[in-house]
Amino acid sequence: MSEGIEKRVRLTIELPVEDYVKTVLLVVKGEYHNIKHVIWEGLKRVFKDYGDEYFEKLKEENRDIVENILKNVKIVERSRLRKWVVKK
Repeated sequence: MSEGIEKRVRLTIELPVEDYVKTVLLVVKGEYHNIKHVIWEGLKRVFKDYGDEYFEKLKEENRDIVENILKNVKIVERSRLRKWVVKK
């Protein structure tokens, strides 16, 4: 994998309507770039509360689950830098 490429998993989730309204309002207010940004930042906060050591331990305890995920999930590679093609 070349530098600047991220592996991601595409998910579909359902949110309670009130939570969705609050999320859109945060974006409209300019607190976040978009809905994805709100979700990413929320996940970062949750993961920070647990710490990396906690997740490393869980990965070891659940190695079969992690391997199954990596084997079966559809992974999308995204470039961090979007290149725009200008047509004249």
